[in-house]
Amino acid sequence: MPSAFNVQDNLCPAHGFPELTSLILNGNMIDKEGFARLNAYLASDSCQLRILNLRDTGMTDDDISSLTRTLNVNKSVAELNLRGNDCGEAGYRSLMKMVLDISSIKATLESNTCCQRITLPKENDIRQYDESDSDSDGSEYNTRDGFEEIRDWIHHFVMWNRNGGLSPRERISRTHLHTRNRRQFCKMQGLDYSYGSLFVEIPTCVLPELFVTLWEDPDEMDPFRALVATVTDWTSLVDRRQMVEASLERNRALIKQLTGRNLELEAMLKDIEPSSSKSLAGSKRRHGQVM
Repeated sequence: MPSAFNVQDNLCPAHGFPELTSLILNGNMIDKEGFARLNAYLASDSCQLRILNLRDTGMTDDDISSLTRTLNVNKSVAELNLRGNDCGEAGYRSLMKMVLDISSIKATLESNTCCQRITLPKENDIRQYDESDSDSDGSEYNTRDGFEEIRDWIHHFVMWNRNGGLSPRERISRTHLHTRNRRQFCKMQGLDYSYGSLFVEIPTCVLPELFVTLWEDPDEMDPFRALVATVTDWTSLVDRRQMVEASLERNRALIKQLTGRNLELEAMLKDIEPSSSKSLAGSKRRHGQVM
């Protein structure tokens, strides 16, 4: 079976090549039907592609958005080349959401972690990201079209997937638990920034570990503000039936204890009344004799 595959005209059925690891389509104009067939292949269980080159294939924002949705379920493509295609704000947002969806913690954890190298549309040159220099954004490789920042962050997130990738805990710590980053990512993905529902998806059992993480960087206050804002939401996580039954059980035990004590006091009172009557009668008889 071939390990590389080139097409000159329309996209050929790739399902017939289960061991295909590299698909080079650069320079071939692909129509909507062709992209639909490509996405179907990428989403299939038989897809083993590691390299996908779609340079100069006439992709639009819609094509790129459709591709990114497919790559969110694909578990094999590690290198993606989209250079030379027409990409605007919608296309770049979809690419960013593919590698890091900031809409929720669940979405972030389910984002693509397979893609390790990406060449984006409208980049002047193939970007060589220096992993040893985390402060270098490599913007000298970007066309000055207003999308430099989002391209830099896309490359940054792709870098997180290399060498085994970041742990889920570290991904959340660097995004949702980092106020400045989360606000910035929401803006770039066209989302309203808010912290009111940040903890809705987090089970209460992980709160201790979460706050251990937060304590390492106490200046980032979003999670604390979110916790205060969602106090009412937490009541939905409480087993109210169990809580009420427990209160009733405590009250019943207290009533039983008080009932037992009341019976003891009533018995004591009965003993006291006859004794008091006898003492009073004897006192009257002695008083009459004296008179």
